[in-house]
Amino acid sequence: MIEAPGLESLQTNREVFSMVKFYREVREQILRVTPPTWREVWVTAIMVAILALIMAFLFFGADALIVTLRDFLVRTISGLFSSGGGA
Repeated sequence: MIEAPGLESLQTNREVFSMVKFYREVREQILRVTPPTWREVWVTAIMVAILALIMAFLFFGADALIVTLRDFLVRTISGLFSSGGGA
């Protein structure tokens, strides 16, 4: 508890009562919480794995498309500026 000169104590009976009431309510809520079943855990884990694979394939495809487009543009632009005489 912090005491400051000229100020009353910060901890009053009302605050103590509200903290006890808060603690009791928190304890009641914690007792109501139920953990997920093993089936729910497995289904959720499988869904996450499937979605991660889908996203990996999508990003791979987008990356491959961008690289192909970039290479095409580089070859096309470099062909415009290259000299026509071959050796």
